[in-house]
Amino acid sequence: MGNLKTALRFGFAQGQSLAAVIAAVCKVLPEVKPAEMYATFAGLRFSGRGQVEYLIAGHPAILHYHAANHEAERRGMEQFPLGLTGDCAYESSIASYDPGDLFVLLSDGVIETEDSQGAEFGFTGVERVVVGHGTEPLKEIMNRLMKELEKFGNRTDDQTILLIRALA
Repeated sequence: MGNLKTALRFGFAQGQSLAAVIAAVCKVLPEVKPAEMYATFAGLRFSGRGQVEYLIAGHPAILHYHAANHEAERRGMEQFPLGLTGDCAYESSIASYDPGDLFVLLSDGVIETEDSQGAEFGFTGVERVVVGHGTEPLKEIMNRLMKELEKFGNRTDDQTILLIRALA
């Protein structure tokens, strides 16, 4: 993870696109890690002009909550995780956003939380909370998500959630 963070920072300092940075990381990562290890990735790079570049590699989709119409959409991609081979290419996409929009990045442990019947919390559970409370302060949204997950079922995997509100 340390190698990955350093490579990302270096690439961004060079002014490279998100896709170019991830492709470069993919080429060197297999040489600096054990063969059985890989990294999933979901990243956003804001331009500050109402556009965000995003890239997902082996990671759950990013949830984009639109504050203007209180709707959410999943921004997903089917790309291999990082570090499987040194011969790989990645693509990114561009999305428009407005001030107040919210981006939710989460680990699979959130959506795979199961109730006593084996049903998953899923993206629909996350969307329900975010759409219902997306304009509230981030701390409140996070607290609501965590309470809903605790009520829903057992937490057997890591549950990481990152909330990002677009300010401009």
